[in-house]
Amino acid sequence: MTQHLNSLGKSALLILSNTIIVLPFMIFIQIAKGTSLLALLPFLLFYTFRMTGVFFIRGIKTRINSYSLLKISLYAGLLGWLVRLIGFFYFPFYTLSGILLGVSAAWLPMSNTSVNYYLSKY
Repeated sequence: MTQHLNSLGKSALLILSNTIIVLPFMIFIQIAKGTSLLALLPFLLFYTFRMTGVFFIRGIKTRINSYSLLKISLYAGLLGWLVRLIGFFYFPFYTLSGILLGVSAAWLPMSNTSVNYYLSKY
């Protein structure tokens, strides 16, 4: 039973780490179809933080292991999606959502790969 749950959890993390990169792109591009340049800001922040999110880990002076990084990236992604829902009613929340989802998209695939590597060794 636990072997089945472990394989289910690994496959769910694999799907999540692959879709966290594509789905926010599609959502933020759909928002950016507006006539205002301000509508591009969430997309630009998502892309910027997705590309530079790895450097935030190096800038933190504490030691963060891969499992902690995986939890932080999952929490950041969940919080980003919840903030995005508030963005339907108040547009500036989309910018915060873009930042949180970008950080999550930068950290999740990297930490998922290293956690799976360590789990396969033991």
